Amino acid sequence: MLDVCHNVGSSLDTAFNSSKSYLFKVGAGFAMVFCGVSIGCDDIQWTDRLKYLGITVCSGKKCEIDISVSLQKAYSAANSILSKTKYVSEIVRLNLIESYVCPILFYALEAVTLSLSEQIQFAICLNNLYRRIFGMHKWESVKPVQYFCGKLDFVIEYNLRRLRFFSGIRPMHNDALLDCVNNLWCLTLSIILTLLVCII
Repeated sequence: MLDVCHNVGSSLDTAFNSSKSYLFKVGAGFAMVFCGVSIGCDDIQWTDRLKYLGITVCSGKKCEIDISVSLQKAYSAANSILSKTKYVSEIVRLNLIESYVCPILFYALEAVTLSLSEQIQFAICLNNLYRRIFGMHKWESVKPVQYFCGKLDFVIEYNLRRLRFFSGIRPMHNDALLDCVNNLWCLTLSIILTLLVCII
């Protein structure tokens, strides 16, 4: 297949860059050793991590993302905002964090199923930002501050975003996709209802 692509590309004066192409394994046989693949005369490299559309995907039995990259970006954006706004009111700082850091933190998470430990790491990041904005200690809960600011905690916000994402996919006419979405829709809806019952 790659030879056909290379031949057609050469006839159209289009060269494929093998240094920007990678081979990536996901699934039950990800630990198996496969033979090399080449485009023309150039070999394509195997990789365990693949960056695609701003998300770092890790090789494994299932497709997982590397959340440390997103957390790093969020903390660095927050540090640059909070270091320049020491003498600004807390509400302005909160609005800046929500405008610039939260989109980094929540980027593409609607399409990814996070484990409970990953959700906790994202929640810790968001809670730490609230603590820095409002001058709170690490042992103090930020839930009252989030409540009186009209904001949701990370887990509820993440599940609501997933629910909106799946409800946008449901009108599609693809049976295989609809089966997957219906299963995830029921799971996400039950999680949100459980969280809302716990809050009330």
